[in-house]
Amino acid sequence: MKKRFAFDKLSWKITIIVGVAVAIVAGSLSVYLQSRVMYHAGNYSRENLIREVSRMVEESNSAFTSAIYRTQSMRLLGESIFNVEAFRRSPQDFFDNTMRKHMDGFVVSVIENSAHVSAAYFSPHPDLAGFPFVVEIYFKDTNEGIISLDPLTYEEYMEEDSEDMTWFYGAYNSGLPYWTHVYEDNEITMVSYVEPVIIDGMIIGVTGVDIFIDDIEEMVSAFKVYETGFALLKDNYSGIFQTNDIVDGFTAGEIEYLINSATANPDNVFEARLGREDYIITAKQLVNDYTLYIFVPKNEFNAVVTASLVSSIVVFIVALIIVLFIAYLIGKAISRQIFAVLVANRRD
Repeated sequence: MKKRFAFDKLSWKITIIVGVAVAIVAGSLSVYLQSRVMYHAGNYSRENLIREVSRMVEESNSAFTSAIYRTQSMRLLGESIFNVEAFRRSPQDFFDNTMRKHMDGFVVSVIENSAHVSAAYFSPHPDLAGFPFVVEIYFKDTNEGIISLDPLTYEEYMEEDSEDMTWFYGAYNSGLPYWTHVYEDNEITMVSYVEPVIIDGMIIGVTGVDIFIDDIEEMVSAFKVYETGFALLKDNYSGIFQTNDIVDGFTAGEIEYLINSATANPDNVFEARLGREDYIITAKQLVNDYTLYIFVPKNEFNAVVTASLVSSIVVFIVALIIVLFIAYLIGKAISRQIFAVLVANRRD
């Protein structure tokens, strides 16, 4: 009985020593692991946000890349067909019997196969034939279907405000692809993408498409991140589209701060206080130099870190209980061996 008591006493002493040692090591490791968990949880939250943003960027870009691709296709077709000398010799005949024959159906198909395109056109410069001569292939999607529109007369053409003609002269004068300002067309918000048509180094006109920005705004406004996160779209002329009512609470100074912060943190996640709310924000450039902003309330963003931290604490407590139980078994096994050695020595 005394031997059994001595054995249990020794077993508990060794168990306590092993348990304390394990607890010290586990406590030190827990502090380190908790800091690493918080760090990785924060990174995970950021990476998760960036993944969501990448998905939204891909969806937003789809409308613009489609416009670019189809405009390039019209330009390549136009450049392969258009003959400057033939046009100058007989502009009306060449345009009606050659250009329209090959391009009308293609331009119509651009509108038919593009969800957000409302119009497509090929327009040579009025003075290309050596005298004012306005011709163009211009099709537009209307309530009556896709119809061909008659070109302006030269007088109307010359009377057009330069702002209204940026769809033509933006690309024609620069010799580069051009995105116009957002503008209203019969109370519908539009933007145009235009490319110069260049033959033998000479810019002879432009080709382009008109895009429903209202469609893009609706798509962006439907983006949801976390519980109440939202997206905003800014054009390349610093105008922010109204895709969320929360923006009404932002002051002009806060908008400027947002744009400056995004410029200073390209493709990164940053924090900003806007409209009495702390947000985690990331901004991504789209293919047309528009910027997509994603806003997530900071408390929702941090909730991921908190949830990960709580889970890690639970796991640590369970692991500690298991470790202490194992320590007890180890201590008991060690004490048994020590006790056996002591008994053997006493017999000797």
